[in-house]
Amino acid sequence: MLTSIIVIIAMLLLAGCSSPQQARQVTKDETTGKTLDVIKLLSPYPTAVANVYIIADKLGFFKEEGIKPEFVGELPSTTQLVAAVTSGQVDVGGKHVNTTISGIAAGAKVKMVAGGSVTTKDQPHMIYVVKADSPIKSPQDLVGKRVGISGYGGCTEYTPLEYLHLNGGIADPKGKFETIILPEPNLEQALLSDKVDVIGLHLSPQYVQKHPDLRILFTDYDVWGERAGACPAYVSEKFIKEKPDVVKRFVAAVAKANNWVNANPDKALDIIAQELKVDKEKIQAYHYADDGIITDDSVQVWIDILNYYHDLKPGIKAKDLYTNEFNPNFKNK
Repeated sequence: MLTSIIVIIAMLLLAGCSSPQQARQVTKDETTGKTLDVIKLLSPYPTAVANVYIIADKLGFFKEEGIKPEFVGELPSTTQLVAAVTSGQVDVGGKHVNTTISGIAAGAKVKMVAGGSVTTKDQPHMIYVVKADSPIKSPQDLVGKRVGISGYGGCTEYTPLEYLHLNGGIADPKGKFETIILPEPNLEQALLSDKVDVIGLHLSPQYVQKHPDLRILFTDYDVWGERAGACPAYVSEKFIKEKPDVVKRFVAAVAKANNWVNANPDKALDIIAQELKVDKEKIQAYHYADDGIITDDSVQVWIDILNYYHDLKPGIKAKDLYTNEFNPNFKNK
């Protein structure tokens, strides 16, 4: 996994080395005529979540901060996002924190600047699902089974491993079950047709609870509590150096959106359902980092996990990977 990230980042770093310094991208607000700084963001992920960037756009939080989001499409894999941010293909990344850590360890010059989704008991980041009549009921029951996930290197890979390790007392869980990679939208059907025994989803627990043929086996909250579901937003160090004020205003808008979604989860789902034209019940109503602040333990826990599985070079420190300095809500203690 780490090798593939290194290769992707190396290729895009080389591609970016010869490019000239990017000019400040701006546009005009059609209503007020004011100048807005353009920030390129990935288009919403096919698995629908209460995307704070859409909320910040629809509710005017970006405009209040002089920001215009430009949704530039999707990437085929999570591991490519760090490299895309490094090369300037997109300005902001924000998938699960472990892929960001691995990307930085592989040489990517990016830094986390705003807290994203976090795990809570009622709104976990990841749920692992079996058929309602499945005999799988405990961590030990996963041994020898087929676990369907959306890709290697992300939270979906490490969460069932740590479920065996921390909840099942299995010190060396790698290889104890068969991993099957499928696009996340296809995982439910694969489970119901008995092609896999367990699936890992970014999906609302309420959807599964209402589905008569499905049952939640465990969530990432069951494994780590609230520490390990973080998805902080990050930008390149080059972007920070050239546009620190834009970064500050972007973080401020994200913090507003985070707090609004947390206070109005059902309204957030209505906005996302209408915007993406998806079933409201399937949208994951994530909880987001209060005030957009990144906590040290949400990063450190993944450094520890990656080190445990020997997927990270030693010496990586959490404090070097993120900063709250651009967040107007943060106060040093």
